[in-house]
Amino acid sequence: MKRFLKWYIGLNIILIVGLIVATEVSPKPGTAMIRYVFNREVPIKDVGNFKKSEEVVNIQKNINYNSKYPRNTFDLYTPKDVKKDEKLPVLIWLHGGGYLAGDKSLAKEFATYVVTKERVAVISMNYELAPELRYPGQVVQVNDLYKTLVASPEKWTNFDLTKIAFGGDSAGAQIVGQYVAIQTNPLYAKEMSMKQLVPKEHLKAFISYCGPLDLQQMKDLPKKEVLMKFFARTVAWDLIGDKNWKDSPVVTQASLTEHVTSDFPPSYVTDVNGFSFLPQGQAFVKELVEQDVPVQSLFYANEEQPIYHEYQFSYDTKEAQRCLAETLAFLKVTLKD
Repeated sequence: MKRFLKWYIGLNIILIVGLIVATEVSPKPGTAMIRYVFNREVPIKDVGNFKKSEEVVNIQKNINYNSKYPRNTFDLYTPKDVKKDEKLPVLIWLHGGGYLAGDKSLAKEFATYVVTKERVAVISMNYELAPELRYPGQVVQVNDLYKTLVASPEKWTNFDLTKIAFGGDSAGAQIVGQYVAIQTNPLYAKEMSMKQLVPKEHLKAFISYCGPLDLQQMKDLPKKEVLMKFFARTVAWDLIGDKNWKDSPVVTQASLTEHVTSDFPPSYVTDVNGFSFLPQGQAFVKELVEQDVPVQSLFYANEEQPIYHEYQFSYDTKEAQRCLAETLAFLKVTLKD
């Protein structure tokens, strides 16, 4: 028995050491672990409310948008009773998943509630993941989607693209937020070699659910945040393609706090204190305030029991219900006539 125990402990030590060595050589082991965690079906949380809501919502899945990159599809959520001549404001949403995982279907419950309550057309888009596509390819794909919509208005007769909002959760919030910053900051657009295509007066709102909006903070995480440091290292290595990602100018370039101007649209920002990006959200809100941009925030920062990343989709909790109610009210104001 003692011999077996020594063998078992020794084997585990070898495996742990081997894993550590492997992650020093390549991000692939970390990538596999992150994808295992994120690539799981997310169950509907508020089953009763969702069943009532989905009865009045039409979903068109896997619509293609023009892009040279893969995973160029989106799901479209609209009211079933939409009239032929009715014009709906549009919310373009990007899913989370640490840039390495996730899918547009993750927004199903959220999108259904938005359509039901506010009569907004919700586009939940896919984008190619890292490391298969490096930065800033995902931002380019947001641009590809927008160009597809405006190029063929006859296909989207119920869309009012003069009232458009962009939002996302986790990594999706950073990606789409960067696109919004490009549209509202001409110097940034030039730096990114992208044209400003969305007219400023049409860009009505931005929503960030637990988004990493000040990526520079990831370079100086406290030692005690071992898991977050591992996560940041793996993701950045995959996304940028550089093991020495902390020295890359991309980290500053992709930080929204560095590029917002007074033309950035009204924003709703939320985050929590459990394995998330709370300080980054707070820094972003502070920058918006300094730029006189209207902003509403919901931060769960001081709870004794941590509230964890992506809490906002757990609609069986009072915290998520509050976030949803505030989001709907925010959209009602920003997308109104």
